[in-house]
Amino acid sequence: MSKPHVKSPVEPAHSLFGRERYPLDVFFKPDSVAVIGATESPGSVGRTALWNLISSPFGGTVYPVNPKRSSVLGVRAYPSVREVPEAVDLAVVVTPAQTVPGIIRECVDAGVKGAIVLAAGFRELGPRGEALEQQVLEEARKGALRIIGPNCLGVMCPTSGLNATFANGMARQGTVAFLSQSGALCTAVLDWSHRELVGFSAFVSIGSMADVGWGDLIDYLGNDARTRSILIYMESVGDARSFLSAAREVALTKPVIVIKAGRTAEGARAAAAHTGAVPGRDDVLDAALRRCGVLRVSHISDLFYMAEVLSKQPRPQGKRLAIVTNAGGPAVLATDMLITGGGDPAPLSEDTMAALNQALPSEWSHANPIDILGDAKPERFAKVVEIVAKDPNSDGILVVLAPQANTDPTETAEQMKPFAKLGKKPILASWMGGVDVAGGVALLRSAEIPTFAYPDTAVRMFLYMGAYTENLQGIYETPLMEAADEGMAEARAILDARASLSGGEARELLAAYGISLPEDSPLAVGSFVDERFGPVVFMEGEWGERVYGLPPLTTSLAAVVLERLQTHAQISEQRETYLRLLVRLGRLIVEHPRIRNLRIAAGKVELELYPPETPAARLPKPAIRPYPVEYASDWQMKNGERVSIRPIRPEDEPLIVQFHQTLGDRTVYFRYLSALKLSTRIAHERLIRICFIDYTRQMALVVERENPQTEAPEIIAVGRLAKDMQAFARGRREAEFALVVSDSFQGQGLGKELLRRLIRVARDEGVETVFGEISAENAPMQAICRGMGFQIQRDFEDTTVVARMNLKG
Repeated sequence: MSKPHVKSPVEPAHSLFGRERYPLDVFFKPDSVAVIGATESPGSVGRTALWNLISSPFGGTVYPVNPKRSSVLGVRAYPSVREVPEAVDLAVVVTPAQTVPGIIRECVDAGVKGAIVLAAGFRELGPRGEALEQQVLEEARKGALRIIGPNCLGVMCPTSGLNATFANGMARQGTVAFLSQSGALCTAVLDWSHRELVGFSAFVSIGSMADVGWGDLIDYLGNDARTRSILIYMESVGDARSFLSAAREVALTKPVIVIKAGRTAEGARAAAAHTGAVPGRDDVLDAALRRCGVLRVSHISDLFYMAEVLSKQPRPQGKRLAIVTNAGGPAVLATDMLITGGGDPAPLSEDTMAALNQALPSEWSHANPIDILGDAKPERFAKVVEIVAKDPNSDGILVVLAPQANTDPTETAEQMKPFAKLGKKPILASWMGGVDVAGGVALLRSAEIPTFAYPDTAVRMFLYMGAYTENLQGIYETPLMEAADEGMAEARAILDARASLSGGEARELLAAYGISLPEDSPLAVGSFVDERFGPVVFMEGEWGERVYGLPPLTTSLAAVVLERLQTHAQISEQRETYLRLLVRLGRLIVEHPRIRNLRIAAGKVELELYPPETPAARLPKPAIRPYPVEYASDWQMKNGERVSIRPIRPEDEPLIVQFHQTLGDRTVYFRYLSALKLSTRIAHERLIRICFIDYTRQMALVVERENPQTEAPEIIAVGRLAKDMQAFARGRREAEFALVVSDSFQGQGLGKELLRRLIRVARDEGVETVFGEISAENAPMQAICRGMGFQIQRDFEDTTVVARMNLKG
């Protein structure tokens, strides 16, 4: 029996009844735009916003709205958005703050899908402004209207031609999406980008994020084929879980690079005054960004440097850098930057040393940095890079050229072009100087070798690349929470029955989880609840410095926390003990959300609990959801064979490739409603998004059996349930299901069992409506859905039907 079904919820597509999968399209490619508050007053926001829209054709119609004018800038105006003669997709609201709630009400009544609110005067002004902002949201939520802003510059989409801002000019087309909470920074970056010929796929001033936030935009741009990297200037995190969830999914396929203002207490207060956001611990944010694969940089220029570097060169596998130079001083500065930033000069192997001794004059440095002397010709540079590239001890190469009497910067750059792609090793360059090296710089950049004016900048980029590699490796870690043993269950009973614990009882609780701090430990460990990211684990060093991690933790994730401690070398002999301690501590606070604060030091335990009467919904939840073992169990097929049904894991990718090779053409068509090629279905970039998921956003269950011939595991069916996060943001708690069963195992009841389990997941996750789009020819699947209580709806002009189940009540 054929069991393939709906279009993949993780792929860009039109979904139910032609409803767009991505409602944020309205901000980037609308068919019609109303400028509410358009005016001809010179220098006004209303005039500039209207002029930008009508002078940068985006393929849609622009309607000025002004009750006092019959036309604005020669374009017919309308008294209100309700009187515009066609449906308006996007409203650009340029009126004062106090008028915005009423205008949003009119937009909802008129069926407007999105609004960009440019005015300031909301949350950043305090309680009265916050109340006004809340009124705006309440009006928007009476319909399906989404809002960007308030207090923002607006939105540009160079690929569609839309310029819904009051900036001077339009961004160039490119592959970088730039998101910023600062409108002033947007205008500065825009001006800089014209000089540097940097192009954008999207250019968004997000303002104070009353509605649309980082998570929404990262989600959207992650599925935009024209966007290759996402750059963010951030002053506040907003909805932390939405941000982390979206970033974790997108970071595996395209870089998400952040510069966060407010590292210091003074900076945080300034950011709060600007956006009205509540500042949080910057070091906890650091831990959160690392955990979700986001790269954090310290300079605005580094955002764009890293976007270029990561688009042109592979990520290094470590932080060992080989430096080839014709000048000693710059190489010393580069080495200092490398070591202080946590990297290492790559040790040269015996084979490399021998080859260099043969190729270079005897006066060369005989160490890394490899100083090939000031009289080096282009051929000498090329020979040394060829030798060093083969050394397995290095993770990357930096070539530094300082123009000297016998130096030929342009020809040396030409000689570097064959080394532009070194497999897994990046190559960077620093051509120091101005006019004399300009030709060489242009050649290197055209060959996709990132080139910098100074070597310390190049080293900083290499270190960022290494950090990014580490962050992405951490993403693949899926913490597996083991079943509780008898002692842990007893500890839970004790904790649940008490308003507080004595010191002895607290130690018993810790002992049940195997948590004990070595008596001679210079460190303290503990946990607390961060208002943005939930439970946080910390280690405290001998001199009071702290490092943080978001639970739950695996051993390797715990190692990242431990190694950031300045004094970690002092406890190296007890490393495994501390790693186990951190993992178990993370498990304790995840499994017992009533723990508010915990500190273990010098034989003392300090424990603070939330009151027993605290509702479960008010207790903190981890920002990163652990692997949901509660949805894993065995099951028996109709033929009597037992299989394992469990949530998907990142390491399932090879098994999913094999699974797709078992699907026939009809099965594929029923599943994807198109003849999706095998090469497309098993592309690594696609499978990353399918196998590595945020279990809060979607659940994928796989059916696994042991192949009796090979005795190896194989996946024979997959079921997926994806929440519509845009609908959830609006209170419409719906999710879409999708199933596919290998041809050889259809008719064994797997489709019905997977659907039954997905419905259970939906109920547990608070989903109120489950739906799926099924081929009209797939009668067996329609019968299964009817038998389980789904309502089947069909438009007879369509080739699909919709199965829908209401879970409320």
